[in-house]
Amino acid sequence: MSSRLRLVALSLSLVTALACGRHDTPGGGAGSGTAAAATGSQSAAAAQAAAQAAVDKAAAEAAAARRPAPKPDGTLQLVGIDVLTAPAVFQQRAVGAGPSPMEPLVAAAKAAVGTIDAARPGVLGDAVVVWIAIRPGRKVKTWVACPGKPDADPARADVVARMALAIGPEVTGPVAFAITFDRSGARPRSGDISLPPELEAVRGAVGAAPTPEALIERAWKP
Repeated sequence: MSSRLRLVALSLSLVTALACGRHDTPGGGAGSGTAAAATGSQSAAAAQAAAQAAVDKAAAEAAAARRPAPKPDGTLQLVGIDVLTAPAVFQQRAVGAGPSPMEPLVAAAKAAVGTIDAARPGVLGDAVVVWIAIRPGRKVKTWVACPGKPDADPARADVVARMALAIGPEVTGPVAFAITFDRSGARPRSGDISLPPELEAVRGAVGAAPTPEALIERAWKP
């Protein structure tokens, strides 16, 4: 259950434009002009690196400020949602379902995980990842990963059973996303996401670098 799949996320970063004016020294010749240009280029590069570092630091501080603190009762908290379908494709296929088409499914997953964890504290472990796939016709399929918790199969099945009652939005093609819960209130920093055992079981059959879509396609059963 500790198997993970590396996802490549596309992000937009703030780019700081720096203008460097070239000042030639009268009578200085080509050598002095080249040296000045090189010095200016190095200064621009250093300034750009410093500006990017400041942007990265601000982004990290903002993310830390949004991160919920661990709850005293050790409740599993929703700490992240990852789109498993290419973002542009996801948006295109779900555009007709409204501004927040996946919100009911997120709420259903949160309720399912919370109910089971409250009834049997600790049975799901310290982290839970709920994979949700939607197909046209409002069809929904759920898989659950409990990394580091090999004895969580009955609890995983309970989450899946509760999610079977959830009604998906209408989409024009298959889409999928994953919801991560953690007792610490923080999500892992890596780009890896835990694979449910059912998806891990078909991983070898879809090639050396399987995509989430390929795993879901093979694991989806009526």
